[in-house]
Amino acid sequence: MTERAWWILGSLLLAVNQLAHLTGHRDRTEARLWRELREEFPPVDQDRPLAAEITRAAGPAQSRFGPLAATDPDTTLTHTRHAVAV
Repeated sequence: MTERAWWILGSLLLAVNQLAHLTGHRDRTEARLWRELREEFPPVDQDRPLAAEITRAAGPAQSRFGPLAATDPDTTLTHTRHAVAV
């Protein structure tokens, strides 16, 4: 389940990155994550597969905010059910 969440986050990060490219938005105080995204991922100006870029875009966020195993609803739900059943 969390793998899909990271994939969704990667998609959203690339979408915001694309918006920054289209609007020319540059903020000197922006977080390192946004600078890295803008530098690593060029604007989508031609149709191309994005699956690999989505996975790579989620990487920095995942390394900063992950692992989420302890807060994964599937894991938490399983532990809760087990505790209630015992």
